[in-house]
Amino acid sequence: MFKAAKNYKPKSKFKTWLFTIASNLCLNQIRDNKNRPQIVDIFEFNEAGFLAIAPYDCCPEKTLENKELMDIIRDSIRDLPKKQRIALLLQKYDGFSYSEISHMMGCSVSAVESLIQRARQNLKKTLTLYL
Repeated sequence: MFKAAKNYKPKSKFKTWLFTIASNLCLNQIRDNKNRPQIVDIFEFNEAGFLAIAPYDCCPEKTLENKELMDIIRDSIRDLPKKQRIALLLQKYDGFSYSEISHMMGCSVSAVESLIQRARQNLKKTLTLYL
């Protein structure tokens, strides 16, 4: 943040600018460490098109089932095209608005809406095989 402070222009929210820096650093790290597994916590997915997962403490069989399902969902998210994955995770996990995401990704709000919609459709297609 200190390195980029001279480039800050208050035409958008400070939070958006700061998150753009963090997002770019994370993307650089992911690009540099492609062989490392990327873990996504999927317990928050619980809306249309996403599956709610039972807690781990219910029974061993369900625990194993849930772990396998989490792996499938994590892989499905990881397999999404990069822009779809980023837009979906920013909106779902980080709670950013479409406008903020469009600012971070350098595209229009309608492009963000389209990316998120296509990401959900792709996940639904992939996960339908397992439901």
